[in-house]
Formats: sequence, C-alpha cells, structure tokens
Amino acid sequence: MREVFSCLQMDFRRAFWSPRFAFAVIGTAIALYSTVFQEILPGMSCSLYYYNMSLGGIAPLIMVAVPYSMSFCSDWRNRFIRPCIIRSNPAGYAFSKIFTCGISTTAAIALGHILFLLALLTKYPFLDPGSSWSNYGGYGYFDNVIIAGHPILFIMIKIFLAALLGSMLATIALCISTKIPNIFVVITSPILAYYAIMNTCVILRFPVWINLNALYHAGLQYAVKGTTTGQTLLYVFGITVVICTLLGVVFYRNVKEKLENG
Repeated sequence: MREVFSCLQMDFRRAFWSPRFAFAVIGTAIALYSTVFQEILPGMSCSLYYYNMSLGGIAPLIMVAVPYSMSFCSDWRNRFIRPCIIRSNPAGYAFSKIFTCGISTTAAIALGHILFLLALLTKYPFLDPGSSWSNYGGYGYFDNVIIAGHPILFIMIKIFLAALLGSMLATIALCISTKIPNIFVVITSPILAYYAIMNTCVILRFPVWINLNALYHAGLQYAVKGTTTGQTLLYVFGITVVICTLLGVVFYRNVKEKLENG
C-alpha cells in the first residue's frame, strides 16, 4: 500500500506541477470562448447566457487529454515505466495512472470553465438586469435550477457533468496510449471516442440507463418521472466511476502485456 501511495504522490506532482496542466486550464477557457465568440455582442445579454451557450461545442474536448493522458507515452518513450513498476507493481502503477488522470482532468476542466466565466464577468453582468427567473426557461437541461433561483448551482452542475465526461474520455485516451503510444493519437482520441460513443448510443437506441449521450445531458431526469437533480447527478457519477474502473482493468492488462512483449 505504501508503494501505491508513493506512486500516487509522484503522479500527482507530475500532473499538477506540469506546464501541461496550466495549458489545459487556459486551453479549455479559450476553447469555450471559441464556441461562442461569434454570438458575443457588446452590451448584449449576460455572462450566464454566454457561458451556457459555450457548452454546446466539442472544441473543449481537445484539451481533455492534455493534463495526464499522455503520461504512459512519456513513461514508455523515456523507459521510465520499469523503474515505476519495480517500486510498486503493475496494479499499483495502473491504479495511480487512472486515478491521477481522472482527477487532474476533472480539475483542469473545472478551472477552465471558471476562468472562462470570470473572463465573461469582466465585460458582462452575471444575470440579465431586469429579467425574472422565469426568463431563464430556455437554458436547456437543468434550467429548472435557474428558474428556482439558483444560477450558481446551475453552473456547478454544468461544470460537474463536463468534468465527468472529460475524465471518462481522458481515461479512454490513456488506455489507447498503451496500444498506440503516439502523442497525436492520444490528443485526438477523446474527440473520436466521443463521436463513436454518442453515435453508437443513438443508432442502437440504448435505454436511458446506459445511454451516455442522454446521461451526460440529464436524460435520466427527463426520461424517468420523479427523478431529482441530485439522483441524476449521483447516477451519472456512479456510471462514470464504473466505466473508469473497467478502463483501469483494460489499462492494467495492456501494460502487463506490453511489458511482457518488451
């Protein structure tokens, strides 16, 4: 257990004290801006409106692999993987990489969203002056939270779902890196995985319980009558943890196979 904690400490230092982490935060904010900059007009609307509009694009997904999905590529290229596994074990190495990848990606996405919102607040009011809460009914999923008078909670929910989706895609990219340890492939794989997963869910008409396209867009709350916002978020969190755990098993097996084959 001590070796696993040591591996975690090392991975956390590599993830959070790396220029890549700061780049991912700033890059996420810029990517969010890129999805909405054509709609921004001087003196029009409010920060909450522009922030909500920015969530419809896929540009931010470019950043999800930056914080730590490339760590295996780096270990393999620099022959650092064997010393790491000698100090712990393959299972500990895999757990540390998956856990750090998920946490660092979640943090980078959350901070990127906050940075973008703070940038908007320098030019636009948070809420539309003179508007009542009922005017926010067209803000998409979870707009009932704003209508109830909780815009900060609405933003937190949006960030939470974006971070969960990003961490899952980042973990997929980390797994792919064990088969194709190429940085370009790792960076682009989250977007390809996103399209593959979402289109598969739509084409095969998965039930809402396992339809990731619906789950990450509050589908459970709208499909199952009586489901609360808290229950929806808890279920999506649980599904994300299960998926990342299964991906961790895949990562562990791929690492063992790669080490055995040299």
